[in-house]
Amino acid sequence: MVSVFNILILLEKNCVATHLQGFLNKVTLGYFTVTFHGPGEKILELHPKEAIIIYAIAPSKLAVLNDRQKGILKYLLEHGRIASEECTKYFNITRDTANRDFKRLIEERLIEKKGTGRATHYVLKEK
Repeated sequence: MVSVFNILILLEKNCVATHLQGFLNKVTLGYFTVTFHGPGEKILELHPKEAIIIYAIAPSKLAVLNDRQKGILKYLLEHGRIASEECTKYFNITRDTANRDFKRLIEERLIEKKGTGRATHYVLKEK
C-alpha cells in the first residue's frame, strides 16, 4: 500500500526532475495540501517529451488567407465556434464581409458550417 507521504516524495522528485520549484506540503489530521509553483524564468528550459498538435494548417493554405481570416481561425481555436454576428462585432466588419470570409475558409476546407437560420455557426473542420 502506498502512503500519502510516499506520493508526496514522488511528486517532489518529479518537480525537481522537470526543473519546477519544489512544492510545499502540509499534513494535518489526515489532510494534506500541495502547492505547485510555476517554472518562472526556467519555462524555456522545459522540453516536453512529445508535442500534441491540436490543429495544423498547411503553410500553403495560410499564405492565401488575409489577416482577418487568420484571426477567425485563431478565434475558432480559442472559442470552438463563431456565428456571423459574433464575427461582425469582434472584427468590426459588415455581415457581408464576414460571410465572404466564411465562404473562403469553407472553400479552403478549413471550417464548416453548422446549423441553419439564426442557429448558423462555424467550426474548425475536422481532418
